[in-house]
Amino acid sequence: MAVGSLAACRGIFRDFQDNHILSFSAYLGEGSPVTAEFLAVIIVIEKAKQMKWNKLWIETDCKLVVKAFSNVNLVPWKIHSRWLMCWAYTLIIDFRITHIFREANFYAGFLANIGFKSKSFSWFSYVHKDITEDYLLDKNGTPRLRLCA
Repeated sequence: MAVGSLAACRGIFRDFQDNHILSFSAYLGEGSPVTAEFLAVIIVIEKAKQMKWNKLWIETDCKLVVKAFSNVNLVPWKIHSRWLMCWAYTLIIDFRITHIFREANFYAGFLANIGFKSKSFSWFSYVHKDITEDYLLDKNGTPRLRLCA
């Protein structure tokens, strides 16, 4: 997510029953929305590697990120080497990445806003109070629409 030339990203780790494990919000400073999407996935993969998780399924609303796993030349140059390290890790674990529509990624946007406001990188071992309601609606499968004016 980016506003002007400032960017933030976010991620939420859930288990197979959709329970919250960990989430993060990160202020990135200057950057493009595309770079923010790639950095979110990089942070997720780096954390999975640190935790020694051997199964990882990433859902993203950025088709370019999904395509980058079959064509690394799509990755912005300034993060290319970091991407390659993460990509290599995905080759030795049970890994899947899929595209989801933005509406299915509803509450993750709120975490990026937390990063913008705090101008920091934060890990949450709990469902952040600003996203609790949206998290529960998502977990229960409640359909929602995103209206754009």
